[in-house]
Amino acid sequence: MQQTSQSTTDTSAMIGARDLLMRGDLSTALAQIEPVAGQDDTAAFMLAQVRAFQGDWQAVRSLSLGLLKKPFSFDPYVDGQDLMKLFILSALALDDWKEAKKRVESLRVHLETMLDMSSEFNRFAEAFNRFEAYIWSEGKGKLPFRISSPVNYASMTEDQYARLSSLSLRTTKDHNRILTFDQLDKNKQRSFYLWKALYNEDLDEALQLFENNSGEFYTSLGQAVQLAQLLAARGQEERAWQILKPAVVAKSSEHPFEVAWLDLLWDPKNRELMTPERCLDLLRSNRTEAKQIVEHPYVSIMQRERLNYICSLARCLTEEAVQELEEQLEENSDDLELRLKLIGAYSKYDAANLARKKPHISWLIEKFPDSSIIEDLLFYLFLNKEAIAEDFEEFKQQWLVSIEKNPQNTKILFNASLLLGADDKALAEELLNRAQSLEPDNGKIAERLYELNAFQVKETSGDQRLRHAQAALKQLDILEKVETPSNTSSAPEPFFRLKMLRRRAWFALELNDLDLCRRLTKDMLKAAEEEGFDSTYEFLGKIIYGRLALKTGEIQKAIELLMSTLDMEPFTHFRHDYPHLTLIAELIEAGKTDAVLEFFALDRKQWPDGYSEWLERLFSEIEAGKPPAVPAVML
Repeated sequence: MQQTSQSTTDTSAMIGARDLLMRGDLSTALAQIEPVAGQDDTAAFMLAQVRAFQGDWQAVRSLSLGLLKKPFSFDPYVDGQDLMKLFILSALALDDWKEAKKRVESLRVHLETMLDMSSEFNRFAEAFNRFEAYIWSEGKGKLPFRISSPVNYASMTEDQYARLSSLSLRTTKDHNRILTFDQLDKNKQRSFYLWKALYNEDLDEALQLFENNSGEFYTSLGQAVQLAQLLAARGQEERAWQILKPAVVAKSSEHPFEVAWLDLLWDPKNRELMTPERCLDLLRSNRTEAKQIVEHPYVSIMQRERLNYICSLARCLTEEAVQELEEQLEENSDDLELRLKLIGAYSKYDAANLARKKPHISWLIEKFPDSSIIEDLLFYLFLNKEAIAEDFEEFKQQWLVSIEKNPQNTKILFNASLLLGADDKALAEELLNRAQSLEPDNGKIAERLYELNAFQVKETSGDQRLRHAQAALKQLDILEKVETPSNTSSAPEPFFRLKMLRRRAWFALELNDLDLCRRLTKDMLKAAEEEGFDSTYEFLGKIIYGRLALKTGEIQKAIELLMSTLDMEPFTHFRHDYPHLTLIAELIEAGKTDAVLEFFALDRKQWPDGYSEWLERLFSEIEAGKPPAVPAVML
């Protein structure tokens, strides 16, 4: 098995080629991507799309098959599905299902030498299995990937549609207001009637609504597609194309290197309309009005997701594949993707794998100490001090040397705090404080310091606990200052305001400022009601009021408030914090274990999948009289 890096060509060159394709400069773009498609996966992916619209299905087969052999090169939920669609389209066009089955059978053999295709972590296998089943059905089974289908409004009345449209107001101060159909804007009214006409296949009515526009109304891509399909079914293909083409040209790309909307070929109703001439017409059209998502910050987000995917899929590598990667690394020790695959492969939390992972993390720290890669892949980079104490100390010293060489680099200080914080929180706090002294208005540093101190509130007691609560509140001051600079008169964004209120209320309670806690909780609930988040914050409000009741000796009231949350689906609210468990722990300290066990007995019915096992262990600890280990509350 030979696995190469995703690309040997400068990414900027591929972005340039993609922009040429989007401008319709087909010949110039092909002159750039054809010579490198054998070495560059991005070039091969773009070329496969072009060849599909050119009708060169043998080339599509070859290119898509070659890329499917490299599951680390793409996201299976986005461009990966497009590759599988392209292969299926080649089988449909060439009508050679037996040959297609042979190719896919060979592809699976290849993949199984590389990956555990039954692993729960294998996102690629999930998509591949559906694709493979469709190939084996020779195109007669269920489509492995859906065809875009807009919401059906055909059975709705005007009032029902108006109520549905009113849902968009749920995040405003008028969230309880339900509009009548007459109160909807003219564009929404027209859109409703156009959808009705399309689903009723009333072509005359649909055309009248579509054409009586004068640029005043917006027509969605879904509406243009359905209208074009109706026209094509009536033999009016040229008119259908005149309507469909502008909508497709203006469509935003779904992933960075999408050349043209593949649903034009994937949907059988569209496929009949896409003659070779129209496909070529589309490729030569200027599509630059569509949203260009290959620019920062979108490309950074996509790259972060891709690097996480590489590490995740690498957990499924076979031992033979891992050994081969190690051998490849001897020849190319500075290959980032090889290192990330090995980091992912060794992300099994036992001493042996952690020790094997350490050299690759050390390399990453040496080469990219201030890179966002450290933060993006944090889940895979943790080492456990207890499992490999000696190696962890070397790892820690490496960070300190890097900091000594770059004492003003706040990104290095921040990254070091992330990786060292799990096992040395005092050092992490010290590093973050140094970073904050250099960049006092850095919101990311303030948020991390808030989280670190919020965690320590749970872990400490007495004066130390109070110190961490005060430090957490200090970071909230900085975050609010960053969000609403003094030179602006704008109010904080509603979600941010609610986040600050709930955090301040919680930590005011930790500082025993009960009056302030009550006032902030009241403000939080009022703001939540104004913004339409009543139920979410009502749950948290009951927990805070329950803790307040305990502080003032009203134990029965605290129990009643906890019990009143039983019908509120707490696990949909602040899921990772479980703030009600803090109240539960405090009730146990107050000697009310029986009330807590009664709560758990009733609450079990709504424990979510993935959390029930942990909650059962917690329940058993409480039954056995042990103090429960509850999570820190970050909110």
